[in-house]
Amino acid sequence: MGKVYCPCGWIISTILDPCPDKYFFITDRSLQLAVDKMIKIESEGIVDPDDFLIELEIQIVDNSTEAYKCPKCNRIAIVDNNFKLHWYDAKKNSS
Repeated sequence: MGKVYCPCGWIISTILDPCPDKYFFITDRSLQLAVDKMIKIESEGIVDPDDFLIELEIQIVDNSTEAYKCPKCNRIAIVDNNFKLHWYDAKKNSS
């Protein structure tokens, strides 16, 4: 993506890895499936620790929804399956 443009005018750079403003939402079920897969891999004893952590990251990223939080206004952008951003402003949507 490179840059995410917030409606408030702030530009979130997505170049940094890890990106301090990037989040992943994952369902309990998806997280449990990822953990179960990692337990199986680890129990087989064929993965070194670095490969294990890389595989865990892949499992989480592949089974989650990406989001960005603006550090200026705290809006959250949810990225859909077509890589379109949907902004949520807690101040406007709170009761």
